[in-house]
Amino acid sequence: MQAADKALEWKSRYKSEVSWNMNLQTGEPPQPMMHRDAWGNDTTEPSHYWQGRIAEVDGYRPGRGDIRRPDLVIVSDSSKPPSQDNIDQVVEFKFGQDRRDNDQDEAYKGIAGSRKKYSIYRVGGPRKDVEQGCNCQNPIQSAV
Repeated sequence: MQAADKALEWKSRYKSEVSWNMNLQTGEPPQPMMHRDAWGNDTTEPSHYWQGRIAEVDGYRPGRGDIRRPDLVIVSDSSKPPSQDNIDQVVEFKFGQDRRDNDQDEAYKGIAGSRKKYSIYRVGGPRKDVEQGCNCQNPIQSAV
């Protein structure tokens, strides 16, 4: 998905592996870490090196969940960065027996802005509670 976004000059509705600043003290929604243009404005291209922007994350400590990176964010308007008001869906993929993490689910709902805008897809292995799946034998049909 990232290669397709790049081929479309970062104007795809599908944004793969965007890092988000979750450690905001002001009640703001999580902020995407996007590549910045020469004037310091966020573009529609994900940041190449989120680690270089750690200074923007107040009190950052690794392993605490200050930075989250959902597998996929689908935006409404591909000419704008993925802010909460421009998100159609946040998607997390789980494969086989991958375990879910409640903190991760809550963080991704926060990025999406609501539970309705957050989906979990299980590829292979049994689906759990709200997870969706696919028919891997026929990827055009979703599993029932």
